[in-house]
Amino acid sequence: GSEMCIRDRNTDGSEAAILTKQALINPDLCNAADLAGITAATKAATAPGVDVVVLALGFDTGIAGEGHDRLDMALPGAQGHLALQVLQGVKRLRDTGNASPKVVMVVYASAAVSLDDVLAVGSLDALIYGFMPGVTGGTAVAEALFGLHNDFGKLPFTVYPHAYQNESRFTEMSFRAPPGRTHRFYNGTAQFAYGAGLSLTNFELAGGDAAGETIWLGHKHNNNNSSNGNRLTVSTTTLRNTGPLRGSQVVFAWFKPATEADRVMVASRLGRQPPRQVLAGYARSPSLAVGEVVGMDVEVNLRDVMMTAAASAASASTRSSPSSSSSSSSSSG
Repeated sequence: GSEMCIRDRNTDGSEAAILTKQALINPDLCNAADLAGITAATKAATAPGVDVVVLALGFDTGIAGEGHDRLDMALPGAQGHLALQVLQGVKRLRDTGNASPKVVMVVYASAAVSLDDVLAVGSLDALIYGFMPGVTGGTAVAEALFGLHNDFGKLPFTVYPHAYQNESRFTEMSFRAPPGRTHRFYNGTAQFAYGAGLSLTNFELAGGDAAGETIWLGHKHNNNNSSNGNRLTVSTTTLRNTGPLRGSQVVFAWFKPATEADRVMVASRLGRQPPRQVLAGYARSPSLAVGEVVGMDVEVNLRDVMMTAAASAASASTRSSPSSSSSSSSSSG
């Protein structure tokens, strides 16, 4: 009677219950009903003279890991309630013109955590994903918070809105089944996109389509490359640090059919819809001083982005990320 379960849908639309190992071990691992201390924490966070509030939240292997799954994509237990109380308290200060602290959330988790309610308040100033750090992870996060280094990474997964867990069947293994899974097939609006990530400084990509070269992917035996295949546009790109601090950046090369006609052609060959995009390559820049410029090399193995068996395999070393039919991206802020 005390077992918890996640809810799923049968093929006929009826509701089905799927028990998890966690539910069998501990039905309330996070003590969701224990709200003691939240009022005091909110008062401390919104007290006069507070400059910064750091909310360190998330889950460990007691919540999810090999062989047992989370029951929900949101923050576990009473953590969501704590975050909302603090953020709403800070928002009230701002709405009334009073001095208020900056609020930074550090999420420690091995997977995506949906933060719909937290983001909706509008008073969260920064979000850092700490993942599941080792023994020196706390030092790394502290140094990042205090600006002692500026070499942030990018999200290695899509963070979905909370409703996604009710839109996607838990037992559905197809990536293409609506609403789709991963950045390759998800057709909704991600809360945070795969590859998203900011910096304490700003970066600018230069070059782009004007300097581009088009590589056609077609049949190996067909010399008339312009008559078939998907296109990969490669451009010469430079990366400039235009912000106030030294830092490094990650540049991505995204591949997708260049035109709607190309997408239809690929779908015809595959017999199904091709991915929305494919990560063709990426590279991290060296640490750049303010105003410093560097040329970016992103090596793209065309075999990795083939969408049909008939496409030829080759490799290319490019001066940056491909654009247009392949687009370069560099998140900063």
